[in-house]
Amino acid sequence: MKDVIIVENFLTEEECLYYRGITDTCFKRSGLQIIVKRPDITEKFFNEHHEAFSKVILDGGRTKGLHDDVTFAKSTRAIPKHIDKNIREEDKWKLLIYLNDIKDGGGTIFYENSNDKEGFKVANKMGSAVFFNIALPHRGEALNGQLKYSIGFRLIT
Repeated sequence: MKDVIIVENFLTEEECLYYRGITDTCFKRSGLQIIVKRPDITEKFFNEHHEAFSKVILDGGRTKGLHDDVTFAKSTRAIPKHIDKNIREEDKWKLLIYLNDIKDGGGTIFYENSNDKEGFKVANKMGSAVFFNIALPHRGEALNGQLKYSIGFRLIT
């Protein structure tokens, strides 16, 4: 699908466990998501994965960095179809990384437009990254009682 790029094994299992630990500190119990300003995390993350970012072309260019806001998600619930809000006028791309495997459900479904009934599914696989245009409608599948962890970043392009 246009404006959705999947990169498997973007993070190692150890890195996923590290970011899950940070996510756990943000939530007393499972919730949906929380957005926090964490320049320490965004700088470390971008520096450690600069080579991987350089291989992904977005709108004819490469990612120049990450904004300081980090989206942590920890949930057992489906997320309804939505379009991500612009935090800044220049926001266009987001990076979503799955921090655990979900065998049954839990994927993200992307749609060409809000009226589409059928979408493009990205499976929830630990360490996989999804770069996507925030203007694309998307939703999170039901989880069948499982706990889903993910982390998201807004990209500077």
